[in-house]
Amino acid sequence: MNLLDLWFPILMAAVFVFVASTFLHMVLPWHRGDMKQLPDEDRVLDALRPIPPGSYMFPFCSDMKALDTPEMKEKYPRGPVGLLTLLPPGPPKIPKSLLQWSLYILLVNLVVAYLASLHFGPQSKEGIFRFTSTAALLAFALGELPNSIWKGAPWPTTLRFVVDGVVYALVSGLAFFLFW
Repeated sequence: MNLLDLWFPILMAAVFVFVASTFLHMVLPWHRGDMKQLPDEDRVLDALRPIPPGSYMFPFCSDMKALDTPEMKEKYPRGPVGLLTLLPPGPPKIPKSLLQWSLYILLVNLVVAYLASLHFGPQSKEGIFRFTSTAALLAFALGELPNSIWKGAPWPTTLRFVVDGVVYALVSGLAFFLFW
């Protein structure tokens, strides 16, 4: 089956997922506790202000050998230990983020459609929902797990995003089933 023949299911899956994500993040209180305010926020912000936007790890090791130095062996137990992402100053750029999220959803569903097109013909609806929702699950849900594994995100927060991803995968699968 030609991928161009699937433009409508791809678009509808993207729209369905966008609507579902809007509902989960804007209507339900599901993610309201994912972030916390810094203690003594104004003092911390003043201390961070000279640091340019970017991603930082602290304490920082330039290589694995540096972990064995006395300085690093002292810094890690003393803490704090963490990852920090600083964005450019200014209010959140919501339109830009929504556009990038929309393009990501579209890309995921394009790849899902491609995979499904390799296996299913134009008239074949049996198995479409199961196949496409499983493929979408890989991108929308399982990709969240490394945030807790490597970046220290709290597991309850990551698991809420995994549940979101399951919803998005099911919605994608439904769209492909309906419009295949």
